[in-house]
Amino acid sequence: MSEFCVRCRKCRSKLIEPDEKDCITTCHGSGSSPRVGDEQCFIEKSILYIKDEQLPKWLETLIQDSSWTKGKIVCPSCDARLGSFDFLSGQKCQCQHYVLPPVRLTSSKVDMLNS
Repeated sequence: MSEFCVRCRKCRSKLIEPDEKDCITTCHGSGSSPRVGDEQCFIEKSILYIKDEQLPKWLETLIQDSSWTKGKIVCPSCDARLGSFDFLSGQKCQCQHYVLPPVRLTSSKVDMLNS
């Protein structure tokens, strides 16, 4: 049976457990490829967006410590930089129709596994 998880690429500690996998989303806040008119919006594959209403506990604590503003996401085990969060800017995706989710992990810093 395959089990989904996200691990830190440096120390291999689990960051997102199988029961938390629904927290991962796209730049448009959905699990499927979004469409704008007849053109498909470019989906950034190098970034994992995390729904701010379904944050893993360790990530929620990190963000609360910064008062829900902006900052860097680091691994709770080895302090490797994994991504960032920004609740102030409200950046838009490339198609300019949607605001990007404020919490993001860099794909090159984590491993998404189906073990």
